[in-house]
Amino acid sequence: MMGQQKLSEREGLRQLIGVLNVIKRSRMIKLGLGILIALLVFSFIEPIYVDHVFGPHSNPTAVGAFQILLPPSRLHPLGTDNWGRDILCELMVGTRISLEIGFISGAVSILAAILLGLTAGYFGGKLDTALRSFTDTFLVIPSWPILAAISAIFLGKVNLVTMALILSIFTWPAAARSIRSITLSLRERPFVDLAKVTNLSSLEIIFLELMPQIAPYIIINFDYMMMGAIFAEAGLRFMGLGPPNVPSLGLVASQIIGAGFFSEPDGPLVIGSIVALFVLIFMALNFINIGIEEESNPRLKGVTGE
Repeated sequence: MMGQQKLSEREGLRQLIGVLNVIKRSRMIKLGLGILIALLVFSFIEPIYVDHVFGPHSNPTAVGAFQILLPPSRLHPLGTDNWGRDILCELMVGTRISLEIGFISGAVSILAAILLGLTAGYFGGKLDTALRSFTDTFLVIPSWPILAAISAIFLGKVNLVTMALILSIFTWPAAARSIRSITLSLRERPFVDLAKVTNLSSLEIIFLELMPQIAPYIIINFDYMMMGAIFAEAGLRFMGLGPPNVPSLGLVASQIIGAGFFSEPDGPLVIGSIVALFVLIFMALNFINIGIEEESNPRLKGVTGE
């Protein structure tokens, strides 16, 4: 028993070293992670920034905290909005909330995709048929109108986690189909037969043998789901949907643009800052995906010049 535990620990350490080596080799992954870390730092230093600039127990994102429509200054680098809130602090909080929504939604979606895709692909037969039919049902449902309807029904009654769960309802089927297809081909490989001979259970084969083989596809699908959730949430906000107590980047953008900030002298600076944050989120996750695809598919290195 102790020998198996030590072997498992050595295998885990070997895989961790392998992941670190992949990150070290790939410029795209390093660039994407660098941008993502910068966004996380920007979004999570908001309490420290507020204490340093406005003093302890201040709330610069509260309505009426300052005079309305103040121009950019040393105290307010992006000025204040139509409700007297510091726009820079709003963007800090909004970026954090959007990243949290994307992460929770992506995590729930990829977990569902892994469970259904691996199970259907490995066991096959009637279980595969049933799970595939269930997945296909969600694929043909028009997701956007239903998401809008659900958001409208629960308007003002949901929190951050509930909003993320709503966004995850329709994002997992495509990934589940992809994982199932890969699993169907992997289950015929010799290493699976060897695992069966060594009396590994089906769950051990699925999660210890097959799942590490499809790890790159899991990460790529998770990133796409995260991006999809962030931009879908922003789209719902521009339709006037979503909980007003969850100040995401989409809510900040819809409120500022809806209040006619385009006509203000500092409008281009503020709106450009919001657009830049969305672009940076997209670039960070997309660069990570490109790097993973290059490492998992060596033929792409010749195309990208690596």
